[in-house]
Amino acid sequence: MGVCATIRACAAALASHSAAPVATVRADAARALGVFADRRTAPAVVGGAAAALLALFVAWPLLLVLVRGATRSAELAGGAWLAVLARSLAVAAVSTAVAVALGSGLAYAVTRADVPGKRLVAIACRLPAVLPPFFAALALLLLFGDGGLVVRVLGRRAAIAGFAGIVVAQTVAFLPDAFLVMVQTLRRTDDALEEAALNLGAGALATARGVTLALARPGLAWAALSVFVLCLSDFGNPFLIGGGFGVLTTEIYARAAGAHDLGGAAALSVSLIVPCLLAHALTTGWLGAPPRPSRWTIHLGAGRRLSSRARGLVLVAAAGSALALLCLYGGIALASIVRLSGTRPGLSLVHYRELGTAAGTSPIVASLALALLAAGVGSVLATAIGRLATRPRAVGATLIERCARLPAALPGTVLGVGYLLAFAGAAGPPAGTIWILVASIVFGKLPRAVSTAVEFEQSLPPALEEVARSLGAGPARTFARVTLPCLIPAGVATFVELFIDGVATVSALVLLVPAGFAPLSVASLGHARQGDLGLACALGTVLGALSLCAVGLYRRAVGRSGA
Repeated sequence: MGVCATIRACAAALASHSAAPVATVRADAARALGVFADRRTAPAVVGGAAAALLALFVAWPLLLVLVRGATRSAELAGGAWLAVLARSLAVAAVSTAVAVALGSGLAYAVTRADVPGKRLVAIACRLPAVLPPFFAALALLLLFGDGGLVVRVLGRRAAIAGFAGIVVAQTVAFLPDAFLVMVQTLRRTDDALEEAALNLGAGALATARGVTLALARPGLAWAALSVFVLCLSDFGNPFLIGGGFGVLTTEIYARAAGAHDLGGAAALSVSLIVPCLLAHALTTGWLGAPPRPSRWTIHLGAGRRLSSRARGLVLVAAAGSALALLCLYGGIALASIVRLSGTRPGLSLVHYRELGTAAGTSPIVASLALALLAAGVGSVLATAIGRLATRPRAVGATLIERCARLPAALPGTVLGVGYLLAFAGAAGPPAGTIWILVASIVFGKLPRAVSTAVEFEQSLPPALEEVARSLGAGPARTFARVTLPCLIPAGVATFVELFIDGVATVSALVLLVPAGFAPLSVASLGHARQGDLGLACALGTVLGALSLCAVGLYRRAVGRSGA
């Protein structure tokens, strides 16, 4: 009995001595978390971390490209370089004009006209946005390339390679960017003046030309400049369908990957950066805050009643464009289950059987790994920058946000050259390749993710945190119970944005991936370049399925309605 009493007494003494340190640790931890969650400390820590990452992965590679390119600038004095620059600007200008004109017309049909099939038009116009841009060139090769549908039916080869092919491919690939900007612009525009013009006897076409376009002029300019940067930065379409018509992006790739001449690639990159930065400066400085269209949801307008002639023109143009887009991209999925070789193609799963092998599954695994890592890291960074940018009096918030949006003006090939200069070892591939690839995706696609995060932040009621604090909740409790749940939709949205971009991106990855490691986008581009269109389409179909699944999960998680 005495022994038991002694044991119980010792246990009670130990418990009493250990309770105090545990309580002390908990109090210290709560105090530390409260200090970090303080409205002054947390922005400083987040801002410092974001600034350091942006300096390392955006400013430093860009500076190296500019410095290395300046040392080789004498090589750009020849006529050959000027010819490449002129070809690049010409292709981008024509592609931009056609894409913006077509996108504006389709946006008008969706938001202003009383035509049927608006949902189909919206879906068709957004489909290229979740796929790599070079899928447009892949679809054209299926139609007009050697052994394509047109060649088999008509018996003659269509001359699609070169200037015309690049323009058609870029128009299809970047049509969603112009379309979404114009939809957002027209939704913002008060249509009272248009109604007044119609009531005074002006026709629908005259009203659209004289009133609607005049009101939408800032959106038109923003769409044109942003699409121009995308066309000038495009690598996949000229690479696949350009033939001997070289542009700056393909010449940079040839210098960096083919000749292993990073100095020459940097010199060409400088000539590509200058017009892109000028266009980006115009969009952000002259036009002010751009519209932030969502790639996933479109709120369709009720539309006004048009005359029978105008309604017929709008319906034919909208239906024809939507069906053409659906057929082009649907042809990629169809070609993945068709044996294209031989005189009589037939249905076959041979390409998917090849994907079932160890070599075939490696691109899928590589893409999933890269996309998930990039989405996880990038969503946290973009949400933090978005929150910092919307906090009043946050030190350096404006500069950090502008630096985060800067990669929107940097072509992927330029970013790839910068990463090779900054992080490549003597053997060529970057050290710690997987994380360099993830960084190229995160910081190359950060502008869109930051825009999404800022949009969600601005939609939150600003008084929620103040109410929680006024009711006695400390900074840590307010962050855990109020702020964090409100940030979840922004985190989900940016996660999906970066996942799809991580699956679909190709321009920077094609320069950075080591031998034996090819994600879906790079593998599909390589097989298409080698003429194996069937396997390229199978890889592309898997890629598209991953992107569409991510969009579906996003719509279910965030719960947005719309087309």
